[in-house]
Amino acid sequence: MAELKIIKGDATDPNLADDARICIPHVCNDIGAFGAGFAKALADKWPRVRRAYIDEGDWLLGANIYAKATDNIAICHMIAQHNLIGKDNPHPLRYLALISCMKKVGVRVNGHKGTIHCPLFGSGLAGGSKFAIVQLMKEIWVEKGIDVTVYELP
Repeated sequence: MAELKIIKGDATDPNLADDARICIPHVCNDIGAFGAGFAKALADKWPRVRRAYIDEGDWLLGANIYAKATDNIAICHMIAQHNLIGKDNPHPLRYLALISCMKKVGVRVNGHKGTIHCPLFGSGLAGGSKFAIVQLMKEIWVEKGIDVTVYELP
């Protein structure tokens, strides 16, 4: 039975066995900005991950952009945020785009017999609900047999 665990730690430094295959999905915006929040942490650790997002150049809501961080870690940039958070856009997360992205991640991870390790994406700079996002993780991934580990910084 698959499970969802929420632990203290850094999602850019996942706890995994040497031969584990994992995907680290996170939410990105649709305007090409990649310099804050978890995206910045990824870019600092694996600069080529940022490059894959920037090189795409066409960030459509609901699209996934994959980048190889290491031999066994793939990053998935889920384009599910419209523009940036601000006074005129307090909740830029687009749930329908997020659901579409998450379903595609699930198919890919299941196909590679992997697991998901991630931050609680979409709930910070994207303005989404932590409760709703955890529920989506359970329904879309865990109920389909994928183990999920969510990292919260201490």
